[in-house]
Amino acid sequence: MHSRRSGYFFAFIWMLGLMALAFISYYFEQSIRLRAEETYEAAPLYWFNALLPFVFGLYISFLFVRIKSISLNVPILLFVTIPCLFLSFYSPVSVSYPVSWTVPSWLLELNTFGMLSLVGGLSLMVGLFGGAGKRKKPKTKEG
Repeated sequence: MHSRRSGYFFAFIWMLGLMALAFISYYFEQSIRLRAEETYEAAPLYWFNALLPFVFGLYISFLFVRIKSISLNVPILLFVTIPCLFLSFYSPVSVSYPVSWTVPSWLLELNTFGMLSLVGGLSLMVGLFGGAGKRKKPKTKEG
């Protein structure tokens, strides 16, 4: 019975945290937009639009990952996290610093709604703490 209550408590606290994160991010976004309009400097807005879904992805991962110890899942890190983070942070980096390489525009359009950044944050936590999971050995019939 105790573990059942703790599950409800965790879900309630997680939801309060989500609302607080959404509330804080809304006001932070408003201040960044206002500053960008005043100074005509758009780089902070690009960084905010890339970092916010990443932070939400990290937060959402707490529903699925229990952080007890590092248990690497290298395929997730290499083939999901790194490409997602590269594509989601390419625009802010290219606005802030001169880059000599380009990415095709159709590839950048994949991150229109920040989905790649969200998946990057979520898969980072799964790749670091989720592990590959324990696979059950198939049962064999003995003679």
